[in-house]
Amino acid sequence: MAKRLSAEIKEKITLLYDNGNGLDISKIAQQIGVSYQAIYSLTRIKQRTNPETGKLFESRNEYNDYLIRQRTNPETGKLFESRNEYKDYHIRQRTNPETGKLFASENEYNDYLIRQRTNPETGGKLFESLTEYNDYHSRQRTNPETGKLFESLTEYDDYHIRQRTNPKTRKLFASRTEYNDYHERQRTSRPENQELSDLIKKRLKELGRNQSWLAEEIEVTKQRVSQYVQGKSFPKEDVLQKLYSSLEVPYKTLEDFLDDRNTE
Repeated sequence: MAKRLSAEIKEKITLLYDNGNGLDISKIAQQIGVSYQAIYSLTRIKQRTNPETGKLFESRNEYNDYLIRQRTNPETGKLFESRNEYKDYHIRQRTNPETGKLFASENEYNDYLIRQRTNPETGGKLFESLTEYNDYHSRQRTNPETGKLFESLTEYDDYHIRQRTNPKTRKLFASRTEYNDYHERQRTSRPENQELSDLIKKRLKELGRNQSWLAEEIEVTKQRVSQYVQGKSFPKEDVLQKLYSSLEVPYKTLEDFLDDRNTE
């Protein structure tokens, strides 16, 4: 992982570059001992205009996000909407050495990478899952409320949830239950989730099928299909395509759902 530049180094680079009137980037890199890319990110990129805003790019991340959204997603034929969508697509083009098949998701990819790392608590054995890895690392951190190390991933997550503000009450969430209840209500109130829920229930009834059948058809768990039916979740584009094919209805993207809703 690249080392983060200190405020002092950043200031020195800015002074040496002098808005393009000072030293060349390669010379600054040699003089300070920082990579060319890091200096470029701090200087040249910030002099470029973001066509979407008409303002200068504020960071390399903003610049990279813009470039990614100019690329076409081969699965949809449309431009990538975000860095996450772009990353997820490219991960699913890689082969899982354990199965010989392409990774099905970013979660599967991350889980595989984690299981190549050693757990210091087990005598040099590899982590068995992403959950075990996260649990180990959460227990190396101090709980500000007790001054002691967190005892588990659950305790760690509970603490961080209670540092977040409930937009409805404008107070901190009192518990994980309150946090989960709030987000579940937000998901089920989304128009695209509700429309998909209604469609699935309607078509399953017309076809004389059930949720278990649909889960097998689109290669997801029964629990996941149940979440779609309850309006708690919305599938990714590749799963959405399978779902529409299985239900024998014309394919619609998330964008189509929102467009339909706006014209009602």
